[in-house]
Amino acid sequence: NYAFAYDQKSPFVPYPWPIQGRIESGNATFSPFIIASAHRVSLPQTQTIFPLKYSEPKRSMLIVRNPIKKKKKNVVFINVNLDRSNNDDQIKALSETAKAEYEKGNYVIIGGTFNKSFNGAQKNINDKSLWDPQVLTDYFSNDWEYIYDDTTPSVRTLNTPYLNNMDKVNTYTVDGFICSPNVKIQMYETVNEEFFYSSHNPVHL
Repeated sequence: NYAFAYDQKSPFVPYPWPIQGRIESGNATFSPFIIASAHRVSLPQTQTIFPLKYSEPKRSMLIVRNPIKKKKKNVVFINVNLDRSNNDDQIKALSETAKAEYEKGNYVIIGGTFNKSFNGAQKNINDKSLWDPQVLTDYFSNDWEYIYDDTTPSVRTLNTPYLNNMDKVNTYTVDGFICSPNVKIQMYETVNEEFFYSSHNPVHL
C-alpha cells in the first residue's frame, strides 16, 4: 500500500540556471498496513517573488489514515516537505490540521523535512555565507513531542560534492517527527548513510 502527492509537476522549469527542465516530484508514504484514505492538502505558498514562485514546488501535506482494529480511530500520518522560507505560514497550517485530528481522538505522527532546525539541535557551520535554517517555531502545545536525533546530521548543504568532507559543508538537523500526546515513542535515530543517496539522511522512528 502506498500514497503519493505531487509537490511539483512541470514540463519545463527555466529557473535557476542551469535550467532544470522537466520535474515531477512529491511526497510518498508506504505502509504494510491498510490505508483507509489518503489525500493531498495544499500548504500556503511562501515564495511570491517572480520568477521564483513559478519554479518552486507547491508544498503540501500528504495525509494517510490507517484504521485501528476494534477502535473507531485512525493513526494519521502526515508527510511533509516544507519550504526553507522564514515564513511560518506552512508550520501554522500543519499544526492546525494535526491538532484537529488529535481532538477527534486520532493518533497523529507528522514526519518529513521541516527545513527548519529543531530547537536545541546541533549545527555544524563551516561557511556562514551558506543557508542556515531558522529554528522551528513551536505552534504545538507542550505535550506534543518533537522527535529528532542530532548525533548524526540529517541534511547538508550542496555547495560541494560530499566526499566525507564535513569541514567543507554545513550540516543541520531539520528532519524528524512531531507526535501527538497519545503516541508513545520507543526508539528513533538518524541513520548515517553519509548522504550517499541524497543531501538528507533518513530518520528511523
